[in-house]
Amino acid sequence: MLVVLAIGTVGFHSILHESWLQSVYRSVVSSSLTGLDTVPPNDSARILTIFLVLAGISIFAYIGSLVVEAIARGVVGGLWADRRRRRAIDALRDHYIICGFGRVGRRVAEEFRHEGAPFVVLDFSPAAKEAANEEGVLFVEGNGTDDDDLRSTGVERARGLVAASDDDADNLYIALSARSANPNLLIVARASSEDAAKKLRLAGADRIVQPYQAAGRSSSCRPSRP
Repeated sequence: MLVVLAIGTVGFHSILHESWLQSVYRSVVSSSLTGLDTVPPNDSARILTIFLVLAGISIFAYIGSLVVEAIARGVVGGLWADRRRRRAIDALRDHYIICGFGRVGRRVAEEFRHEGAPFVVLDFSPAAKEAANEEGVLFVEGNGTDDDDLRSTGVERARGLVAASDDDADNLYIALSARSANPNLLIVARASSEDAAKKLRLAGADRIVQPYQAAGRSSSCRPSRP
């Protein structure tokens, strides 16, 4: 665009003997397709004007194609990635489901990766989604307390489920929904207290993990320094 404007400015200044400012103005008006200031008085100026108009059309068409391509790449690429992820989840069998991708959920995912166990993560927070994308983890955006979201992880075909939410009530609902969807599912749930652990067992959880209680025991068993 700068080259076209420079050619137009020098050309109009030489052909029409106009001032530099008027030449720049005429060049900008012609190449930006906003119209003509005045009809060029001679054939040389008309030819230069035609060149500027065609150059302007070509430049704006090129810019438009880049914008459309960028938008299409983002939309189509996102749709393709979602479809590929959906196919990968649908193909899972005897896999594990991690409901909640916080500190505990990410630690569980590391263990599954180390053991080579297939798994999928279910969470609704943007931070969890970003972390899953960075780690290349199969991710379903949703809430484990919602039956439809839970089914989208293939819970009927799964071997086990980890309810790793920070909220005991959410883990309770997850355990109830998962047990209803798959009676043979191994359910491991996180609990913050013994009372919550009892309720989770009644809801169908096979194993209960109490991180804070385990940490307290570890600290109390640690020998004091002399």
